[in-house]
Amino acid sequence: MPGLSYYGGVAQLTAANPNTPVIVVTSSEDPKDTQLALKAGALGYMSKAMKSSDMLKAIQLMLNSGISLHPNNQLANDSSSTSATSEPASLDKLTPRQQEVLNRLCECESNKSIALNLDLSKQTLKLHVRAILHALNAENRTQAVIADKRLLF
Repeated sequence: MPGLSYYGGVAQLTAANPNTPVIVVTSSEDPKDTQLALKAGALGYMSKAMKSSDMLKAIQLMLNSGISLHPNNQLANDSSSTSATSEPASLDKLTPRQQEVLNRLCECESNKSIALNLDLSKQTLKLHVRAILHALNAENRTQAVIADKRLLF
């Protein structure tokens, strides 16, 4: 991306094409790079070193759950409820609308059903799910539901 920083290019691409998922495939496994890619709007982040079958599974997970990180990334594997910025998972970080979405995720509702019931577009719902996953330091919907239950009790 001549003339742009790497993450500036990702941000520009996602801003120009908000309905197109962007997945960063890189040789870097630095958690800071992961965080920058996600902040720039990337849906997911994975390593070039992955087997093609694992890449396919990761892409499917990203498209189905809203966000994913390479399995070898510490942020993805860390189950101690800390993010790359060492902030603890918290339900307080969620907006009231995101809390509504999380409640419906906990009821195992599909994205389509949640969007319909809350009168949201698919893209807006995906943004809410992405924010929920980030706030709860979760890689996917299942981890978010588990984190929600842990934080409530």
